[in-house]
Amino acid sequence: MFEKLSIILNKIAEYFTMILMGSMLVIILIQVVSRYIIGKSTPWTAEIAMYLMVWIALVGSSIIIKEEKHAAILFFIKKFSDRNKIIVKLLNNLVIIIFLIALITGGLRYAINHWNSISPATGLRRTWGYLSLSVGGSLMLFQVLFNSYKGITSLITGEYEVEIKIIDEDLGV
Repeated sequence: MFEKLSIILNKIAEYFTMILMGSMLVIILIQVVSRYIIGKSTPWTAEIAMYLMVWIALVGSSIIIKEEKHAAILFFIKKFSDRNKIIVKLLNNLVIIIFLIALITGGLRYAINHWNSISPATGLRRTWGYLSLSVGGSLMLFQVLFNSYKGITSLITGEYEVEIKIIDEDLGV
């Protein structure tokens, strides 16, 4: 059940990120055309592009976490047993969970506190930008919890399915 939900949320995040990237491309194209061809800059395009970039980064991060391709220092871990590799991954996930809880709660606090703050260039509430912290953080938190669930299950069953990609092998270190 959790795996199916994880896959569904990941697909939604992928499509949402693609839509946002396409939108950002169009908005930046509008900015370039209006500035260099028409000769008059549109102030709202830069602000919308900034909001879209933040949403893309945060929602896109949940995709990376689902696939466990996020940045981590793993070069020393390759000498560990499979069981210990899973334990280190779980400890790493615990640190990420603590950070994400702070991100989600801080994002909600900012979104609520800035409800009445209106952006002058777009007329949009600044809440929509801050809400990306909580939405992206929540998606990432679910994926980290799911990955942790898989790790704990493998520790309990003794079936170690360790897939840790060591970056230094690709770099020749």
